[in-house]
Amino acid sequence: MAAAERARRDREAAEALQRIGRLSRRERQVLDGLAAGRPNKVIAHDLGISVRTVEAHRARMLKRLGVRRASEAIRLAVLATLAPPP
Repeated sequence: MAAAERARRDREAAEALQRIGRLSRRERQVLDGLAAGRPNKVIAHDLGISVRTVEAHRARMLKRLGVRRASEAIRLAVLATLAPPP
C-alpha cells in the first residue's frame, strides 16, 4: 500500500515538473515570487518590470499550467521540487 502511494506521489511530482518546464524564464520567475509569498508589486520591483507586465506573465503562466488559481500553481511548484531525479 505504501509503495503504491509513493508511486502515485512520484508520478504526480513528475507531471508537475513537466508542466512547469513549459514556462518561459520570466513566467518561472513570477511563479517563484508567488511561491515565496510576494505580491505582484514586489515581484515587479524585484524583476525590474511593471506590475501590469507581472500580471500578464502571471495570466500566461496560469494558462500554460492549466490551472485557474495562483494557489494551484504554487502547489505544482512545490510538487515539482519533490520529483524524483530522472
